[in-house]
Amino acid sequence: MSIITEMKQLSSETMAPVYFLYGTERYLIEQFLQKASEALFAGEEGEMNDIRLRLQDTPLGEVVEEAETVPFFSSRKLVVIQDFYLATSQKVATKLEHDIPALEAYLDSPAQETVLVVVAPYEKLDERKKITKKLKKQTSAIDVNPFDEKETFAWMEAIAKQEGVAIEQDA
Repeated sequence: MSIITEMKQLSSETMAPVYFLYGTERYLIEQFLQKASEALFAGEEGEMNDIRLRLQDTPLGEVVEEAETVPFFSSRKLVVIQDFYLATSQKVATKLEHDIPALEAYLDSPAQETVLVVVAPYEKLDERKKITKKLKKQTSAIDVNPFDEKETFAWMEAIAKQEGVAIEQDA
């Protein structure tokens, strides 16, 4: 699905339990995460329930455990795994052991009160890996690679509309 379409439809009621964002456009990834947080939380609810973790610093088992934990003084929770290099062929020097089967099991039965966002900000994914196939098949997978001309116009038009401004295609 297109990130533009997904961000237009983003609301607390329509959010998928798991999103897989892959691609190199970090600005769009940050915009998606901000809109997801705004859709889920009002006021200070997000302070305790908007969890951002880097895969290089946190074992995957702890990430899954955090996603399965009940939200604190809120009905929903946002857990974001940054730099998910396990979906690529990239080698990363880390001493952490990642429990990939725990994530695979979570994808089969995600917690209803948690929105898990897996972010792989890489140009290429390793499509041969089981975890990559499962993420693309069982989640709301969103390609966040650079836009073509048509997508750029649609994105600019959506932002202009959000700001209450009209923009012509010639502009």
